[in-house]
Amino acid sequence: MMRLFVLCCLYVASQALYQPHLHHEWINFKIEHGKSYDSLEEETMRLGIYLKNKEMIAEHNKKYDQGLVTFNMKMNHFGDLTDEEYANILMSANLTIPDLPEVLVYNSSSASQQGTAEYVNWNDRGAVTPVKDQGLCGSCWAFSVAGALESHTKIRTGQLVRLSEQNLLDCSTNSRYQNHGCFGGWMPLTFKYVIDNGGIDTEASYPYLGYLGPVQIQP
Repeated sequence: MMRLFVLCCLYVASQALYQPHLHHEWINFKIEHGKSYDSLEEETMRLGIYLKNKEMIAEHNKKYDQGLVTFNMKMNHFGDLTDEEYANILMSANLTIPDLPEVLVYNSSSASQQGTAEYVNWNDRGAVTPVKDQGLCGSCWAFSVAGALESHTKIRTGQLVRLSEQNLLDCSTNSRYQNHGCFGGWMPLTFKYVIDNGGIDTEASYPYLGYLGPVQIQP
C-alpha cells in the first residue's frame, strides 16, 4: 500500500513540474520552512505528498465555507509528510502507563448546581490562548497542562497569561514524574510537578525550544 502511495505521489509530482506556478510555489515552501532533500527522487516524492495535502486542505476549506465544518486549514511545515510520518514523529511514544496519582479530586456533592450554564465556550470568553506549535517534539502532554492552567488562571483571576511548556518539558522529565521529554509524558504527573513546584514559569521568561533543555529554574 505504501509503495502504491509513493508511486502515486511521484506521478503527481512529475506532472506538477511542468506547471510553473506549482514549481515556484514548491520552491517558496522549501525556502519558508528550510526544507532540503537528499536526492531528486526524495524531493519528487515530497512534492507529490505536498500536492496531495494541498488538495486535501482545499477540499476541507470548501466544507468550511459551506458551514459543514467548524475550522479551516492551511499549509504548514508538515505539508511534505504523510499522515503516518506525522504520527510517527509526534505520537511515537510507546510508554508503560505508571501508577498515576489522584492529583485533583472533584467532589460533585459539594458543588452548587444552581445557575449552572448548560454550555460555556471559554474561547469566546477570552480564556483560551492562541493555537501553539509543539514543533517536531512529542511534548503534547506539556502543552495540555500549560493550556489547562492558562484557562484556569484566566477564569480565576481575569488574567490570560501564556505559561511555559518548556518549563514543564525540562523540569518534569525525570524518574520522579516519569515524563520522557519529546518522547511523551503524562498529564496527571505533570500537574503533580506543578503542585510540588508551587507553579510554573511564564512563556515570556522561559520560552519554548522544542527540545529537552537544561533546567533553568530551581524547584
